[in-house]
Amino acid sequence: MSPDARSLISALCTVDTSKRLGNMKGGASTVKAHPWFRGINWDDLYHRRTHGPIVPHLRGPADTRNFDDYDDEPEGREPYTNDLADKYEGSFSDF
Repeated sequence: MSPDARSLISALCTVDTSKRLGNMKGGASTVKAHPWFRGINWDDLYHRRTHGPIVPHLRGPADTRNFDDYDDEPEGREPYTNDLADKYEGSFSDF
């Protein structure tokens, strides 16, 4: 993962909402100004003058062939708690 992508994800996932990217002063403009979005022409995007890197062919408005199928979540899933966070904290130490 690139450093810019890592920085963007971390800034968007900040628990303290007063420090979360895009949540306070500047709003969405601060998100759009993040280096990960460098090269995006927001005006062209807004006016639909640009195309995505992948444009799927759709058979109709309800065509979901381009989405993966997932099983329903199992019943009795363990709730997310501080103990659970502590258990997996080491997995994200370099993130």
